[in-house]
Amino acid sequence: MLSQRPINLERDRDFVLDLYCLRDWEGLPSWARNHSYRSFRDGWLKTSQPKAFLDSLERSLKDSRTIAEVWLEGDTPVGFLWIVFTDVEEIQSTFAEVRALVVALAHQRRGIGGLMLQHAETEAARRGARSLRSEIATENEAARAMHGKQGYTIATYQYEKLLPVKEPETASA
Repeated sequence: MLSQRPINLERDRDFVLDLYCLRDWEGLPSWARNHSYRSFRDGWLKTSQPKAFLDSLERSLKDSRTIAEVWLEGDTPVGFLWIVFTDVEEIQSTFAEVRALVVALAHQRRGIGGLMLQHAETEAARRGARSLRSEIATENEAARAMHGKQGYTIATYQYEKLLPVKEPETASA
């Protein structure tokens, strides 16, 4: 049986860091995913990204509309859901954005993500959002399929082109 509870940053720190890192790794294009997740995670933890993520999460919790939940199967944490809200005064509307919807590797492909997304929609609407946005990588086929089943459509495109590797130019004095 699945349940969710509000995040506790102290208790859940390592769990949400691991899942946020997994989110980043699953979003990499195939050309950049040339190492195992474990190797990627070890490097990611040495960057400024974990602190930036935790700081952003903590700041967002000051907005009472923020959804930041750990999903559980029994007593076992299996997922992390984080949604933030933005008010756009010019059109008098509120938008919700899924910052993270991640299911732990051992629990993927069992419908948990779809249930989390349905819950996200219900809660975002209850908290005043006109729409729910969710950004996923084009190569993440499971996430694309899940969003498609839930009725999401593509709202924007982001293009990327690999550039030839060149030696950086040095500034002359």
